[in-house]
Amino acid sequence: MTARRRLACLAAILLLAAAAMAAPPDATPSPPLPVPDLSHSVEELGARLRQIDRSLADPSLVAHLERDSAAAARRTAERWAETEELLQRQLRPSALDSLESSWRAVRSDLDGTAAEIDRRAAERDADLASLTALQASWSRTLEVTRAAGAPAEVVDRVEHALASIEATRTAVAQRRAGLLLFQDAMGRAFQTCDDAQARIDELRASVLQRALERQQPPLWQAGATAWGEAAASRGGLGFMWADVVAYAAVYRGGLAFSGLVIIAMLLALSRVARGVPGRGSAAAPLRTPAASAILLGILLSRPWRPNPPFALQQLILGVVDLAAVVVLRPLLDRRQVPLLYGLGALVLLSLGISLVDLTPRLEQVALCAILAATAALVVRGAATLRPPFATPTRVPRLWAAARALASAFGWVLAGSAVAAALGYLDLAAFVGIGLLQVLFAGVGLLAVRLTLEDLIDIAVARRPLAALHTVARHRAGLVRFVARALDVGAVALWVWILLLHFDALRPVSDGAAALLEARLQIGELDLPLSRVFAFLVVGLVAVIATRLIGAVLEQDVYARMTLPRGVPYALSTLTRYGLLLVGLLLALATLGLDLTRITVLVSALGLGLGFGMQDVMNNFVSGLIVLFERPVQVGDAIEIGDVAGEIRRIGIRSSTVRTAQGAEVIVPNAKIIAERVTNWTLSDHHRRIDLEVSVSAAADAERVIALLTDVARADRRVAAAPPPETLLVKLGEPMADYQMRFWTESRDWVRVRSDIAVAVQRALRAAASGGAAGPA
Repeated sequence: MTARRRLACLAAILLLAAAAMAAPPDATPSPPLPVPDLSHSVEELGARLRQIDRSLADPSLVAHLERDSAAAARRTAERWAETEELLQRQLRPSALDSLESSWRAVRSDLDGTAAEIDRRAAERDADLASLTALQASWSRTLEVTRAAGAPAEVVDRVEHALASIEATRTAVAQRRAGLLLFQDAMGRAFQTCDDAQARIDELRASVLQRALERQQPPLWQAGATAWGEAAASRGGLGFMWADVVAYAAVYRGGLAFSGLVIIAMLLALSRVARGVPGRGSAAAPLRTPAASAILLGILLSRPWRPNPPFALQQLILGVVDLAAVVVLRPLLDRRQVPLLYGLGALVLLSLGISLVDLTPRLEQVALCAILAATAALVVRGAATLRPPFATPTRVPRLWAAARALASAFGWVLAGSAVAAALGYLDLAAFVGIGLLQVLFAGVGLLAVRLTLEDLIDIAVARRPLAALHTVARHRAGLVRFVARALDVGAVALWVWILLLHFDALRPVSDGAAALLEARLQIGELDLPLSRVFAFLVVGLVAVIATRLIGAVLEQDVYARMTLPRGVPYALSTLTRYGLLLVGLLLALATLGLDLTRITVLVSALGLGLGFGMQDVMNNFVSGLIVLFERPVQVGDAIEIGDVAGEIRRIGIRSSTVRTAQGAEVIVPNAKIIAERVTNWTLSDHHRRIDLEVSVSAAADAERVIALLTDVARADRRVAAAPPPETLLVKLGEPMADYQMRFWTESRDWVRVRSDIAVAVQRALRAAASGGAAGPA
């Protein structure tokens, strides 16, 4: 059957399907159009049909889709033929990686074309549905006009509208049938990609199974013809270059965005580097802004470069290799620099070898040389491994573990070199080369981590972050917390790369998923561990967020506002309780508990709560009253019963009062509300101090009063208004009693009273020695 006949058959099928959908048995028939509004309806119908016709009037679009789908199908078939030929050989793991990457590039190319075809098909489906509804409505209108005996002109106009709808509907159905052919071609191409991936997975499993089999004789048993054996082909550089070109055509926007990100990072880092001269080794990554920008740009733009082909991936790794060497070079001591250069050169050599086809014997020699040299460098480097700073590391155990791990890696690489010399090429390539690349991935992550820490250290020391009181007061702790978070993130990412490279990510992730799906059963409670883990994570995030928001409110928001005393503390307390409550509700929601059961449980405990927790609820409500009404506030000096001291905290159930002797007394909030409380600092700290002084009755009372008043007035801590005064309160023999009254704003009023008493004693003695007054 020719393509034209198939197209006609598909169009007929679509028309029949649309007709069947137009009047389903159970559907309510479309209402007829109002005859008086017929002219307006005809105009609207014409506009709608012209809009659909315009969307169909671009033949270049159809030709473009047809060309793209045909090219995709042709490229898929050609690649499948090449793949079948390659799969007949015993490919190395790196060759399989290249082959799998090429199919990912093919599929990426298909995704763009398939998405465009699906979008156009969805538009045509929507047009068909709209035209079917219009046809049903105008058919009913035709029946009504004929039954009502409408003029022939009206009937002709309705019939003409129906004919126009039918013509447009036929054109849309034909276009939809053509798109259906394109979708069918793309579906077959996708199926070919899936088949190729399945074959590659099968072959990869067999490669891993034969890793302990010898592929070549030992290096010292090489025959004269061994050097001329056929290469384990990866498809050739032309094969890989075609994948790169196809990938760049599909993701040219993502690649361009990656370049822009790198340029933006370079400009930003160059500007920052110029602003921090002489900061020492801690700012060393900023001495190499180009390399740092490349590392950060490649990392940040990774989502816009999904599944790059093998050749492009190796090229990116080579660039990262060079950039990491440049960034870490200023941070290492003189003994470590040659090791870094040597390791970077070996990584570049291994990446280059993976892109070319070598004979098995040449591959064996190359593997032996690379792995032996890498093992020597890693073992040597493990002995001299030091933190990349002049100052001692914050985590000595971490670096001790890193040295032990590097030493173990070195001996594993040495064993891989021996395996390559014995002819076990698959084992040597899988373990040795994989370990080499994973090891240098850790070096790259270390360079990124140091660069990020340096940027954060500079960011918190500059505006706008430095203007925040929270950042200024907790800068060291904030930088330390971020550094630890970067350590955890870098180690987690490195472990992920390690598992991914050695094909252990899926088993580990499946095991973790199985562990999280294990169920915790306690009586009627049956929960998966994943929900328990989510509950703990949400609760921890809620606690951290509550503390962070509370610190920002207290140190940055309230400090820049004029609020009555006690209001900031009340708002902070209520905010903290509210956030914790929201966090608790979210954490309970992650558990997936049946809320009806919780309601029943709360109802069952309601009676017990009502009787057994009366005091608790009373204190809780009293605490809210204290926070809102603010009869006492944090920092107030109060007396309640036999307790006198300063309020240090107002909690949800009780408040803490610190006495002058240093004891902390827990006072229930209900007691503050119900009993009489003396608050010495409710409105202000203005306090009157009474000091009793006894002077000889023979002394001149007026001069004594003037002397005592002058002593009080001379102390700068005594308020000028109301002015201090001295009263004669008791006249007798042999002593007369005077009372000094003065006011102070000082919170340490006891110290003020003592200092003035000492000054009074000194003044009276001085006056007595001069004969002015008798001794106190």
